[in-house]
Amino acid sequence: MSVAAAIPSDLAFQARSLYRALLRQSRQFAAYNFREYALRRTQDSFREHKNAAGKQIEELLHQGWADVRMLRVSCYCPSKKMGRA
Repeated sequence: MSVAAAIPSDLAFQARSLYRALLRQSRQFAAYNFREYALRRTQDSFREHKNAAGKQIEELLHQGWADVRMLRVSCYCPSKKMGRA
């Protein structure tokens, strides 16, 4: 049985949507190092949590969408990603 079959289809759909959004947003970085780091971090994070279950999946999805918002700001406001105002 695959992991996708073990979780409700709605959560599986949300997880795939989040993964695509993170990859898409990661590719927006102009700087190679930031772009590759964001891509690698996304892939590693999904691999690390592929066996998550229950409430943890919802928490990870919530954190993931917060990361997408952070990446959007970082791509368009370079000073924000370095912690400067």
